[in-house]
Amino acid sequence: MYQRIVVPYDRSDRSWTAVQYAKLLADHWGATVEVLHVEEFADGVTMADISHAAERAGWLYGVEAALVAPEAGGVGETIVKHVAEQADPLVVMSTHGRGRSAALLGSVAEVVIRQMSGPVLLVGPAADPSAFTIQGPLIACVDGSTDSETVLPTVGTWAESLKVDPWVVLVTGTGHDTERDMLASGYTTRVAKRLRADGAAFEPQFEVLHDENPGAAAVEFAVRMGASMLGTATHARTGLARIRSGSVAMEIVHDSPVPVLTTLID
Repeated sequence: MYQRIVVPYDRSDRSWTAVQYAKLLADHWGATVEVLHVEEFADGVTMADISHAAERAGWLYGVEAALVAPEAGGVGETIVKHVAEQADPLVVMSTHGRGRSAALLGSVAEVVIRQMSGPVLLVGPAADPSAFTIQGPLIACVDGSTDSETVLPTVGTWAESLKVDPWVVLVTGTGHDTERDMLASGYTTRVAKRLRADGAAFEPQFEVLHDENPGAAAVEFAVRMGASMLGTATHARTGLARIRSGSVAMEIVHDSPVPVLTTLID
């Protein structure tokens, strides 16, 4: 499915956690993992340092290292340009996933999401390497809007490639509301049927959850199901737009112990 998986690396344990998940995917697809460090050559980590880290992890084959100097646009833009030069690439990267605060603190991950033509797999601060698997279901989070459904084609493609069942999950408010519950159930059923109609070999499932916090509910469901990852669409907003609207997607990334497959809403 992918020939090359690029993992931005900043010398932190958190960024190496993303390498661990990338290696699981690479072994499944027969892909190569490239660990990418963006820093001035004189003061930065060397390619030998990255290679030695891979060797210590027991990865003698299938892991490469690249050291790139940042360009004028910044680290995020440098990563995007480097990835664009690769054949059939996927980006797997760690992020703080700070939700609304990312508007003020900045987020290389969101720069990458906004500029990439394909999905980006994010590994947040709560990611637990001991829970990493690619055998568990893939949870697609939707909110009833066509924007949120942007993630569904990607989820379908990945589910078929990984040979796992996708789940379509919608979170509604708490409290008993018969009409709302019927509408929610009908919506998730239609979305799941549409995935099945695309001719995929998997069997889509669906669930309606009741919670005032959609992000927390989606993460809890993923943990309960032993999911391999969550999938969500995002506008990847920054600045005042992020502060006004918030971001359920980045809240999910922040709290999820499994990686989050993100696609950009145009």
